[in-house]
Amino acid sequence: MADSVSITPAELKFRFQINKQLPASITIHNPTGDRVAFKVKTTTPKKYVVRPSAGIVDPRTTANVQVIMQAQKEYPADMAHCKDKFLVQTEVLQAGEDIGSETFKKAEGTKLRVLIEGPPAPPSPVPEVNETEDESAKSEKPDSAAAATSTGFRSAAGAGDEATAAENRALRKQLEQIRDERDAYKRQLDVRARAGPAAVKPSSSLPIVAIILAAVLAFLVGHYLEHIQKLAGVKV
Repeated sequence: MADSVSITPAELKFRFQINKQLPASITIHNPTGDRVAFKVKTTTPKKYVVRPSAGIVDPRTTANVQVIMQAQKEYPADMAHCKDKFLVQTEVLQAGEDIGSETFKKAEGTKLRVLIEGPPAPPSPVPEVNETEDESAKSEKPDSAAAATSTGFRSAAGAGDEATAAENRALRKQLEQIRDERDAYKRQLDVRARAGPAAVKPSSSLPIVAIILAAVLAFLVGHYLEHIQKLAGVKV
């Protein structure tokens, strides 16, 4: 390790934001007259991008290494006490020597901590509900729905009952009128029958009218009974 090489800062600070890459930088200063090789390592390589991760600092110059934290979709669980670390290894190179597989084999390096700054993780958007209140709310919902449904059925049934009652009243009125007319014709027939055969013949049209009225009465009675049966079937 090149003891005279200075590495700053001692901590890499990132101001955290969701879904955004966070930049930081490492400065390596070589005040000596030797060429110094460096290599940057991290404990979480998938989380950070390091550019360049290795290189050479010429005598009396400075090299800047860019460190980028990849965009995170959620707040880190260890945000307040981040355990990520970086290691910057340095080694003096001989004249004409380049970085090879053995260059940093014995180099210890300088450790850098990671500090994440920013607001704490926001609270969960899902409100906490008391289990007792939640259960009571669930139990009330079916009752409310059942009450609304029952009210709707009662309203529909009430409207249907009123229409049925009005139709029944109209049918009864027609039946009563036909019965009255039938009774009146019967009385006329009885009077003519008592008067004798001669009185019955001129009004032979009366029995025909009576037959027609009886047929109409039978039709209305049948229609009324059929209507009543249908209504009974719907109500059941």
